[in-house]
Amino acid sequence: MVIYLSGGVDCHQLLSPRAGANRRAYEAARPGLALPDYPAAALTPDWQLHPVLTSLHAAWAAGQLGIVRNVGPLLQPVSAVDYRQRSKPLPPQLFSHSSQNSLWQAGDAGVLAPRTGWIGRLMELLHPVYSPAARLSPMLSFSGPQPSFGAETLRSLGLSQDGAEPRMSTRRIPRDVVALAEQVMARMATTRDLGAGHPLAQEYARAQHRAAGVVSLINDALASVQVTTSFPALPALKTAARLFKADSLLGRRRSVHFLMHGGYDQHRELASDLQERLKDLNAGLTAFRAALEELKLTDDVLTVIYSEFGRSLVQNASGTDHGWGGHVLLLGGGVRTGLHGREPDLTRNSPDLVEARGLLLPSTATDQLMAELASWMGLPRDLMPSVLPNLGAFQRLEPLFA
Repeated sequence: MVIYLSGGVDCHQLLSPRAGANRRAYEAARPGLALPDYPAAALTPDWQLHPVLTSLHAAWAAGQLGIVRNVGPLLQPVSAVDYRQRSKPLPPQLFSHSSQNSLWQAGDAGVLAPRTGWIGRLMELLHPVYSPAARLSPMLSFSGPQPSFGAETLRSLGLSQDGAEPRMSTRRIPRDVVALAEQVMARMATTRDLGAGHPLAQEYARAQHRAAGVVSLINDALASVQVTTSFPALPALKTAARLFKADSLLGRRRSVHFLMHGGYDQHRELASDLQERLKDLNAGLTAFRAALEELKLTDDVLTVIYSEFGRSLVQNASGTDHGWGGHVLLLGGGVRTGLHGREPDLTRNSPDLVEARGLLLPSTATDQLMAELASWMGLPRDLMPSVLPNLGAFQRLEPLFA
């Protein structure tokens, strides 16, 4: 399950220092925004997760949460000196929402408009092996088309938060009109007489007929799985949990669902606005974890929570500006609980910070993270370059999964 926090979540509020030089630097850079030390939110003596994320605090205590620190797009390892002198190539259009989102979804930090995405390339390799008789695409989005799902031979599907909606909804069109139209299109779509109608009309009818079949398949699968857990927020996660449980009925042994949770571009009113967005996220994650436990899927589903970039350490009035590196949350799925990746140094003139605003220079490339996720999905190491073409420029991460 991929949850994309659109807008650039503030990584320094998401994971904040509690003690030492990093704490002093954090407070100095954010005199009006620095979170107090909350012992109840502590992950370690030195770091705490935002206090409203109680579901993730519980996951940490249960050994089900890993945090990969300071992740971002890179073409090759880069130092602060390299950045200032531009002595090594950098990803294009840094600090742009749309561009950095494209790089994350491409799985290639040099390509802004990819023909395929890293998840699409991954699933094209895994799908024939794990799901040769699948009746449904392995890639479903609750947030419209996603570049990461782009593939040469597979098509992703878009869902509403409650499942698959018919092309012709009886909420907008009278039921008898819908029934008549469906009969006509089914007849046109299955006729052997190619001269029975205009070719464009026939193809339209075939497309509608195929779509109706997919809608029935998805909604029948959902009807076979019920959960009692209530979802006060992010109801699409309830649908995702039910579809994960129905994978065996759909012939899928590997599948990826995508959900965007927006509103994180907080240049002003960071303290209050971020807390409200994270409360919403926390409510959705609390319900999702409970639903997965109810369905006995806790160890079978990995939830990846990321944003297109982090934000500046130095505050800008009541908010913060666009950054580069940020933190990624891994929930469930046999993850090794802990803070992974190199601990960032937040002190002034640190080699981990660039620009006067204090932007994290990524110490872990998106390629390194994605390679571990692909490995968890079952991709052999020798096939990784087919999914992540720049992976050879980086060392392998420490193990993220048990």
